[in-house]
Amino acid sequence: MSSIPPKPARSAEHSSLDESEINLLYGLDPVFEAGSDPRMVSIDQSAKIRCPYCAERFETAIDISYGNQRYVEDCQICCSPIEIVLEIQSGELQKVQALRVGQ
Repeated sequence: MSSIPPKPARSAEHSSLDESEINLLYGLDPVFEAGSDPRMVSIDQSAKIRCPYCAERFETAIDISYGNQRYVEDCQICCSPIEIVLEIQSGELQKVQALRVGQ
């Protein structure tokens, strides 16, 4: 007949730990409800820009997680290449410019 060993008594040193100390002690990542992680900021945003070629306005997705950026994207209307310039400060989008490539 096998017997199950009794559970060890809970030590006083571990009972006074708060949730974050327990996570650190056992190498656990904290668990947050969806959309409630205070460390996360929305990095996917959209911006309305005016094409410097055809002058039409359209909305495009931008990712602010890389900070200040310059990249080329085709106009959704006339397909001309547009240089998009993003200025990011303190995790906030400050300025969006749409330029002709090479300007």
